[in-house]
Amino acid sequence: MMKRLIFAILLTGGAMVATADNYDYPYLTFENNDGSATSVSVESLTITISDGKLVAGDKTFTLASLSKMYFSTEATGIENVNDASQQGEARYYDLQGRMVENPAHGVFIKKVNGKTTKVVLK
Repeated sequence: MMKRLIFAILLTGGAMVATADNYDYPYLTFENNDGSATSVSVESLTITISDGKLVAGDKTFTLASLSKMYFSTEATGIENVNDASQQGEARYYDLQGRMVENPAHGVFIKKVNGKTTKVVLK
């Protein structure tokens, strides 16, 4: 199924722009063979395919590692989060679930006001 979709995209010139009037599904999610998933916003999304790679927005995927892609209402994957509305005491955890007092560089789980996100601190 995925190969047919990729072939159809290639036939249309190798590039497309995904648009939607009301963004009922504001994310396009790419799932890899290992089960990991990454989402990109569909707003002004450009997709190109070249040399075995699919580029969607600022994300690059190897075609051989993709198992499926679908539109979704929520983003998945690790993103940089800079949301000023997340006021309150933030707690950070490493990927093993241990609380981290002063996170510096790396990937962490951030909990603020009952909302949990994955963040990358640089």
